[in-house]
Amino acid sequence: MTEQDRARAALSAEINPGATDLCIHFTARNGAAGQFNRFPTPPGSSNIYVNSIKPNWYLDGLPGRDGIDGTVGELRERIDQSKAKRITTIGSSMGAWGASYYAPMIGANTAILFGPELSLNCFGGFSAADLTKRTPLPTIKAGGECRYVTVAGGLSPSDLACSINFFNDDHSNCFIIPRMAHGTSAELSNLGLLDRIIAELVEGRSAILDMLQHPQIDQLVPLFYGRDYDFTVLLEYVRFHVRKAGYGRMVLRIAEDLVARRLPKEAAFLLEDAHPSVSANIEARALLLKCAQATKQHDRAVSLADGLLPSREHRQMALWAKGLALESLGRNDEARQAFQLICDEHRENDLFVKAVAKLDPPQPQPEEVGAAPKTGNWVQRLLKLVRNHQDRADATA
Repeated sequence: MTEQDRARAALSAEINPGATDLCIHFTARNGAAGQFNRFPTPPGSSNIYVNSIKPNWYLDGLPGRDGIDGTVGELRERIDQSKAKRITTIGSSMGAWGASYYAPMIGANTAILFGPELSLNCFGGFSAADLTKRTPLPTIKAGGECRYVTVAGGLSPSDLACSINFFNDDHSNCFIIPRMAHGTSAELSNLGLLDRIIAELVEGRSAILDMLQHPQIDQLVPLFYGRDYDFTVLLEYVRFHVRKAGYGRMVLRIAEDLVARRLPKEAAFLLEDAHPSVSANIEARALLLKCAQATKQHDRAVSLADGLLPSREHRQMALWAKGLALESLGRNDEARQAFQLICDEHRENDLFVKAVAKLDPPQPQPEEVGAAPKTGNWVQRLLKLVRNHQDRADATA
């Protein structure tokens, strides 16, 4: 893709002449070129969709626009041409950072921030994987003429810390929804509420979010406000809920959030530190298996996998994890047995093809000097192995 193509793929505009509202949608990280997060905005609104394409957290502006200054210049020009009276930026996760960061530069009236990561390189932040070599990093706080609204899930403590510390003393626009995780916009959309919430926020209201607000918001703010967020703060937050209904499910969901944020060691500690009834839960044990795999605790992975084999729901995953762990331990015959069971029991599953490849790995063929690389042969050989294995299985059935 040429730089000109990337520039075109980074922005799309739908301008409705005479529209009062213009909404600028900032796409989350890893959005492919030409693809955009399109939030439901009020009917008749104009919309501009932007995508940084790279997970650079919009710190370089949009491709082909001479950095942040060039990006801001183009956005302001498009805003002027639209003649809209109300400008709203919207984003989720990395898109929330972009929406908050650019809002004052383009003169936005409102910034709507879902699953907001508003402190770059924070503990457990997705930005940590993308910006490790980048210094210094900018910081942002709510203020000025723009009205900032954050919508964080109570099952994603990192988002809570970012949201609460983004504001100063007034947290009236800091919304925490108790049983939601990082993807608050997606969960609200599934409930059929996202379009109504955005419409209210564009107009300066928040009636639906007021109803969804965490009932103990005033007690949660002091747990995070003014503190450097780390695992100790997270544990305090979890223990705050220890005697409340749904505690076990909450711990499991927060542990899932930690795994998604590449913190498997902390996730395992959280599960095992919780009440024994939590760590004994089969979903918790499945997650502990993933943590053991991620931290290369192969013996532990084998033990956890064995405990999950009687579960129909988790059996195929457990067999695969057990086979990989045994392979890493050099116990190849036992590993082959696990992969063979996948082939015998789960022929309709995606793991079947992977297991066949483990049992019958294609051997590299010597190539003639000067011959073109046989890039397509691997797929053909693998498909042949699958067919041969199916034929053998059918013959013995």
